[in-house]
Amino acid sequence: MKIIHSTTMQTKKKMAIYKSRHRGCKENDVLLSKITTDDINQMNETEVNLFLDFLEKDDSQIYSWISTQSTPEMYQFIASKIENKQK
Repeated sequence: MKIIHSTTMQTKKKMAIYKSRHRGCKENDVLLSKITTDDINQMNETEVNLFLDFLEKDDSQIYSWISTQSTPEMYQFIASKIENKQK
């Protein structure tokens, strides 16, 4: 996903919140919305941009990465947040 550089951090966070809660797969809605509810305001701009990129991936791919713990290295911080929320 290409984020327009002039997009404000607040707008990016709102985009991430919306996209994490309105997925095609309810399981992903639940898993991803926990991150945005608890962690989005602590993320820096790089992490928010990466999270937005992650949210552009197909639901089946995201669920597969999370459930098999085979998330690509660039998204490991997201996977670790999800894993911590499930404990």
